[in-house]
Amino acid sequence: VLSPRPVIVGLSLGATRHFKLRHVGAGEEGARGQGDATVVSIPMPHNTAVIMWDDCQEAWHHAVPRQADSSVGRHPKAGLVRLSLTFRMARPELGEEHVKNCRCGRPCGLKSKGGRYYLACNPAGATAQCSFWEPCAWAQAEAERLRRE
Repeated sequence: VLSPRPVIVGLSLGATRHFKLRHVGAGEEGARGQGDATVVSIPMPHNTAVIMWDDCQEAWHHAVPRQADSSVGRHPKAGLVRLSLTFRMARPELGEEHVKNCRCGRPCGLKSKGGRYYLACNPAGATAQCSFWEPCAWAQAEAERLRRE
């Protein structure tokens, strides 16, 4: 079970690409009428790891955007090829009692928006979602516990 505030590591091998982080709400009007336009671009050359700690998954959108071949840092042996390996910290101590199925019978995905956790349809391999959504009290409590530590 992936938990709230997971530790996620991304390892980049081969050609250099840019890993971009945009603060959730960037460019949107905030409470004081100003959007938070924080964007971070991290070049990821061969054998580089990025570690997303704490609320990074919830507070930042992340992506490796497409780039023109001419703007990609070529690797001496791999050329334009890039491999990305992602490692996620599982929390087996949370147990199967937290796994819930949505209306279409698939396990729900744990999501976060605005600091609030919820379960939603997560149709891996399916063509449509069933629109299931509900607040997730156990994940909210676990995230608050982790923030206090």
